[in-house]
Amino acid sequence: MLSFLDDLKTLYNYNLGQTVLFKNREILIDGKPFFIQEWFSKGIILISDLLDEQGQLLSYQAFKAKYQCKTNFLNYYQVRSTIPDSLLAKTKNNNLEPLSKSIFLQNHSIFDPDSSTKVNFETAKVKDFHWLLNKQVNNSPHPGPTKWSKSMPICAKQWEKIFISIKQVSRENKLREFHFKFLHRIVVTKKELCRFGIKNDSECLYCGEQDSIDHTFSDCLFTKDFLSKVVQWFNNCNRSTFKPSNQDFLFGIFSILPIKNY
Repeated sequence: MLSFLDDLKTLYNYNLGQTVLFKNREILIDGKPFFIQEWFSKGIILISDLLDEQGQLLSYQAFKAKYQCKTNFLNYYQVRSTIPDSLLAKTKNNNLEPLSKSIFLQNHSIFDPDSSTKVNFETAKVKDFHWLLNKQVNNSPHPGPTKWSKSMPICAKQWEKIFISIKQVSRENKLREFHFKFLHRIVVTKKELCRFGIKNDSECLYCGEQDSIDHTFSDCLFTKDFLSKVVQWFNNCNRSTFKPSNQDFLFGIFSILPIKNY
């Protein structure tokens, strides 16, 4: 789990912890992170708390005068010597995002890798962490909608509505699953069966043309005839002149209502 969180922090450039003195894996005493209760109670939490106005580490005398701590000079200089030069340089140059001390008084069950994302460790599920990882790793467009868009002018907002409609067009999980596979173009046709060696040819069962997902659901003469009869029946029953486009047949109708599917 800790290794996974480290990966998430790397993906989201989450470097706030680098400014903290205590429990920092880069600041070690005898090979272990440390914590000093007196320092914490005096408000000494960040590396910057040990720096003066010029960005230099405080001398022991200045440290004592500023914080009134009982720490002896040996312990103070031991802590000073453990702070890596790289972190000191980043702190001095303000290359690290500033960290508010109020975070230590807040709910520690909240993980916020960026300003728009918050995860509650007490209620989060596996899918929440999967979404966090997937959000950063898979930034390229989905291949299914990309291929559909080559033959149909569908913008990103329309695709968003189409994917939202998966939950609303049916309560049956199997139909939702099929709809999802269809949008991603992973519905198996004879073209794929032939490629996998399951069928000897890739010809359509109804018209004999080369089969594919576009052919099965759009181009096949039998499909066109079936859809035409469905529209004719609908118009006769409702005394309408409804003429859906090929895009409407495949993905639904969103021009009349925000989400309306037939």
